Amino acid sequence: MASSELSARLSHLAIEGGSTESGDRYIDFPSPNSGASVTANAQELDYELRTDLRVFFPDVLSRIQEDPAGTVDTLRVLVQERADDVLNNDPAIQQRLDTFFHRLENTIFLPISQLGSETWSVLLQSGLYGVVTDCIFRDGFFEESKGFMYMVFDVLTLCTHRLSKGLGEVALLDEVLNQAPTLWQAVYAHRHVLDLRVLDEHGLSTEEDLLESAVLSVFLLHHNMREEHWGNEKKAGPDTFIPQLAFYLWVRTSRSDPQMDKLLWTMEGIQTIPVGPDTDAFVDAFVLPVVSPDVLAGRVYHQLAALSTDAEKNLGLFIRLANSIVPLFMTASLKPAMDIHPTLSLLVSVTDRIVRNHPGGMSDTNRVATLQNFFIIHNEFAGTMFERITHGLPEMGRIRGEDFMTLLARLVDLMVSLGPQAEHRLRKDTPQTMRRLLRDCAAVIVDVQDSPHRHDVTGGHTLVKGLKAGARRDWWPTLRKLYRSRDRAGPQSDRHSSLIARWKELGIVLDLSEERESSRFERETRRHCSWRQCEYHRDKVAMSELKVCRGCGESAVRAAIVVNLVKRVTGREAATNSGANGSRTDRKLLSAYCLITYTTYYICHGKGLCDGSPLTVTGASVTRTRSTLYNTAQY
Repeated sequence: MASSELSARLSHLAIEGGSTESGDRYIDFPSPNSGASVTANAQELDYELRTDLRVFFPDVLSRIQEDPAGTVDTLRVLVQERADDVLNNDPAIQQRLDTFFHRLENTIFLPISQLGSETWSVLLQSGLYGVVTDCIFRDGFFEESKGFMYMVFDVLTLCTHRLSKGLGEVALLDEVLNQAPTLWQAVYAHRHVLDLRVLDEHGLSTEEDLLESAVLSVFLLHHNMREEHWGNEKKAGPDTFIPQLAFYLWVRTSRSDPQMDKLLWTMEGIQTIPVGPDTDAFVDAFVLPVVSPDVLAGRVYHQLAALSTDAEKNLGLFIRLANSIVPLFMTASLKPAMDIHPTLSLLVSVTDRIVRNHPGGMSDTNRVATLQNFFIIHNEFAGTMFERITHGLPEMGRIRGEDFMTLLARLVDLMVSLGPQAEHRLRKDTPQTMRRLLRDCAAVIVDVQDSPHRHDVTGGHTLVKGLKAGARRDWWPTLRKLYRSRDRAGPQSDRHSSLIARWKELGIVLDLSEERESSRFERETRRHCSWRQCEYHRDKVAMSELKVCRGCGESAVRAAIVVNLVKRVTGREAATNSGANGSRTDRKLLSAYCLITYTTYYICHGKGLCDGSPLTVTGASVTRTRSTLYNTAQY
């Protein structure tokens, strides 16, 4: 911005009423008793300047510090004056309130060290927060200019933030949180003014975007205060209107935005809705009026695609998405959309990646609950499809057989990782549900194979083909984990044996045998990198490029793969200095990998333990515990 243009904008902001000797513009804060008024020579304060270049008024700061309670009283009078004049809509009255909010906003945005924590405490205890919300609750507020609404919510953001930092008494904090549902109900009722992410032709944020950001800031601060102050005592359920507004804000944008990601955390209240008529009522009242089922399924897909780029890093967001939004698709209104949308398959893919790459971390309560919830939801869809196929009904939906097998296998991984805790951490009906689904799946496979022509329209052929493809990847590794599970000799041995029997039965109807699958996996392991996170994990490597580990004999990798792995194990310096394939450095790197995989092999087969002592590898000291070694090179 040119200096002449900036000077013109500053002159435009000059408030009539005088100036100090230094040229600082100031505003006389009218006293409730004096009846003084404030005038301005501009009809509307410049919005861009107010938000992008905060003008500092030293005299206003000194007046607030001298009499913070009087400042609140003055604002209270101006708000009431504007409320009484709502029918006449006098521009002068609105201008006085606008100007006061402008000066107040710019001043309280100063750091606490400048304004003073004592001044802030008096402002809050004098009712500044309540006066601002009264301004929002008055008739006609949501018909005001975008700039004025932004200023009000901006001041409310500062008040809420200072309250969250402990500058207000506990009683005031309780009062604010108790009033919050009324605030968010009012905002939700006027949500038409929150047209999110509106951009001009140059891709720049407009007033609507700034207004939405201010509302979102207060919203997230309120939710955080509830969590910190009330904890589990008063969760933000639908009665607080927090889930409703969070859903509305989240579904209205499709771009990746850290602020929008945080909304997933505020939608946890949806989980408190009992499954059944209450969920249907919530969807009919607050979901369908906002977004169509197909668009919502697409929005979930977009969010999952963004999370899947780094599923492990975004694990918390994935858990909240799977626990809050996905269960809504079990309702009659939304189920058909998810049933035919690739969103369900992407959910399975992300879940599969998380469980495979973090087997040791699946004991976390949230992950256990998420996987179980998703297992129940997905297999409810699969059960419906099995029933339609059994009765010869036309194909409905695209539940992939590969996904069905993958999700069952990951749930078995979860049960095995929990070990003796599985009985207490899993839903009591989980093993029975698994056995029932395995039985129904086997029955469908037999039916399709015995009566192939009857299933030309049911989708049975496609399902069985997918089941076979998924079983080739997951059936034998899962059976091997079941064999090695500690539950085989524990108190749950009968239930565990029954699960093994059902899993073997499914393999038999899919024409799989333990001997053939075991040999195939051992053979194919020598043609792939055995580290699941390696980019070449699924690629077959030519025999001329193989380098077999001398330690365990089960892993075969190229030098490039070894370098990639050792970067993560021994540090980047050793990998950076590597030369061409077969060089002395590469042999050292391969030796490092062999040492780690050899140790891991002994751990996996119960032949030895790693006590966490340093491993000396190519001159670098690397400490690896048992769990991290297991995760570094899985078999």
